[in-house]
Amino acid sequence: MRKIKRLKFSRFRDHLSSYDAIAGYSVLGLMSGTLAAFAVLGFFWGIQALGSLLGSSATAEGFEALSILHRVGLATGGALVIAFILHALKEPSRSTGIRHVIHHLNSHYGQLPLRNALTQTIVGIIGLASGQSGGREGPGVHIGATVASALGQRFRLPNNSLRILIACGTAASISAAFNTPLAGVIFAMEVILAEYTVVGFIPVLVGAATASVITQWFGNTEAIFAAPQAHLQSLAELPLIVLLGIACGASAACITASVKRLEPVLQWPIWLRFGLAGLTTGCIAAFIPEVMGMGTDTVAILLSGQVTLIFLVLLALAKIATTSLTAGVGMPVGTIGPSLFIGATIGALVGDLGALAIPEMSSEHSLYAVVGMATTMGVMINAPLAGILAAVELTRNLQTTMPALICMVAGTIVFTSVLRQRSIYQILETVDESSQHNPLLRLLHSTHVSACWSTQFTALEADQPATQEEFAMIEAPWCIITRHGEPSYIVKTQNLLQRVVEREDLSVSDLDVRRFSYVTLDDTASVKRVRDVLSNNNAEIALIQDQTGQVIAGVWSNDIEKLINRAARNG
Repeated sequence: MRKIKRLKFSRFRDHLSSYDAIAGYSVLGLMSGTLAAFAVLGFFWGIQALGSLLGSSATAEGFEALSILHRVGLATGGALVIAFILHALKEPSRSTGIRHVIHHLNSHYGQLPLRNALTQTIVGIIGLASGQSGGREGPGVHIGATVASALGQRFRLPNNSLRILIACGTAASISAAFNTPLAGVIFAMEVILAEYTVVGFIPVLVGAATASVITQWFGNTEAIFAAPQAHLQSLAELPLIVLLGIACGASAACITASVKRLEPVLQWPIWLRFGLAGLTTGCIAAFIPEVMGMGTDTVAILLSGQVTLIFLVLLALAKIATTSLTAGVGMPVGTIGPSLFIGATIGALVGDLGALAIPEMSSEHSLYAVVGMATTMGVMINAPLAGILAAVELTRNLQTTMPALICMVAGTIVFTSVLRQRSIYQILETVDESSQHNPLLRLLHSTHVSACWSTQFTALEADQPATQEEFAMIEAPWCIITRHGEPSYIVKTQNLLQRVVEREDLSVSDLDVRRFSYVTLDDTASVKRVRDVLSNNNAEIALIQDQTGQVIAGVWSNDIEKLINRAARNG
């Protein structure tokens, strides 16, 4: 008889299994923030290098200087190249972007594959350098979250640790993309984790701050959009701010509704839908080249107030159309960049109309543009705080906070309650991703299996003679019956002893005892993963193995239910 003892994790890994492992997670935040920042910066440099080769300037934003044929050919050709690359890949390797990150966070327990990040890097560079109507934050988040997840997988960290690492990589990516560390933190908590906890918040702060330091080390210290430090001139303008919120909410709803209606198009051949999207973008860009790319240069012009009312209307309509089509066909680029563009355009339009209506009380043009950026972004991705903080950090203008809050409330009510739309990341949501919004399932995802496992068990060889005296000394409540050291089945010790008393002359395997089915899992598993595996295999107990393959604990299905009931009682 041999009692199997738990082989302890290393001290650091064991520390990460507990809920309050803030110090350990902060170290991981520093490491993942560093890796994510360099990965995302490399992605941005790749966009600039390819953009320079394609003739759209060193910043990959100078599409206005290109000829009409160049713009049409660039957008169409870039879309077809992306389609060719994705067509050559198997279906699982094509999945990219923030939806991919959320899906794997909930359905694959935070284990993001590197091959998809490599795909995202290549097609993201081509898409943004060729002027597809998208932003760099979606690919950036995918790349940053993946390198952070890879760090955890490399060191066999628990599944619940991977969730924190992905949030750190996400915050670092947003911080590096826009030099907005606070918005990156809130984005990670609101959109990716969909929860606020101290143990998650602190390491994410570390990751975002680390990325900001690295970004500034490379000279990116200026605000992306240089907006005048405008402020609300009069409270009489609040109705105009509410009107802006309504317009931003309606515009965001127009995009999400269009993407949803385009869902059947996803069944078309990829070369056809991408080709049509690229050609449409190119044709619109033939007349309005500002719709190509993320449009940071155009937003800077909008903030300065150098655009006519008619052109603002055309810009807003054109960008809404191209962004809806690009996102609807599944182009691997982001949507936050276009949402900032659209919001700035609508804000500038409302601000200019307000100046015509009440010139003596109207605030500066740039205030409305910044508030529109915050609102459209926050509403469309269902992250209001992230939207407000992004606009404040992008423009370094704190005076926008109060009007942005009011505008965000109006926009969100219109978007969710009146027009009944959901976040751009949820409109094509799968059942697996719905666990992101379930408090119980989030708890199971973020809890290590050690919270409900039992180490009180004994291993018995199947051919071992059953002797009453020896078996009476067993104190563990259950036994693993093994053959040549490998688990064969599970029995309750009490049932085993009862049969030994009746038939002592038999071997252990010959005793007629209720045998319980089992599955095996490694010691990195979260409670959610254990629960899923037990359910999918109709098993009654999960045997937890260390990295050497030795069984160190077991989890019965009712142990998980007890954990859930305790959590429910504790609120």
